Amino acid sequence: MFRLLLVTLLFHRADFQALEGLQEAEKYIHAKIHGCLMIFAWVFCASIGIFLARFYKPMWPNISFFRERVWFVVHQTCMVFAVLFCIAAFIIIFVFEKKWSLLDGHTQWQKAHPYLGVIVTFLCVLNPILALLRPHPDSKNRFIFNWLHWFVGMCAFILAAMTLIIGVTLGKAQVHFSCSWVLLAWIIYQMIVMLLMDIVDCCVAGNRQWYKAEGRLKEPKWSLLRKVVLGVHVIIISCFTVACIVIVATG
Repeated sequence: MFRLLLVTLLFHRADFQALEGLQEAEKYIHAKIHGCLMIFAWVFCASIGIFLARFYKPMWPNISFFRERVWFVVHQTCMVFAVLFCIAAFIIIFVFEKKWSLLDGHTQWQKAHPYLGVIVTFLCVLNPILALLRPHPDSKNRFIFNWLHWFVGMCAFILAAMTLIIGVTLGKAQVHFSCSWVLLAWIIYQMIVMLLMDIVDCCVAGNRQWYKAEGRLKEPKWSLLRKVVLGVHVIIISCFTVACIVIVATG
């Protein structure tokens, strides 16, 4: 802060009003860090992790990492990072706020942000715990875990998207309103691409499983299209993530 003040006095006329604005921005820098971490966790990590688990289980049947399927390794890695960044963002906001934020002066729907944030973080931590306790794939109770894991994960993802949009409208965040539109575009894109992939799976017979041919497991039909879609999806999600983080960071 002192260095920035010195540069300002040396090369510019002192604008103490601007310095007060800078001090105000620094006062809530933790809110921006919190927002950036949450964006990376949900817009990037969770979007890709969920997409892999939903549509890419039949892919790369003859490749494994540490005796695990490719889709599972990537899904697990993405979701572990999502959980870690979510927990870090949760801790940061509570450490700096030092209390439960009631968001005085905000609308009722904006006041829902801290409550939704707690729920999202709880679900985010709960799901990997459920995954650790999952039964064997051949267990008769495996379907219960599959549905529960999916339900908890999707609830967390949907609530996280809502919480992000509310969060970037808060005064402490000091974020340009365009970030809300970028997040809304991300949600719409995610819904459309998953719907289209579901339609392709339903229309193309055998697109949900691999098959044996010439003694080896073969990828399902339209596997090349799946790989192209995945590459495009990662690029688009990366663009959404970078755009949101830049807008939040620069305010």
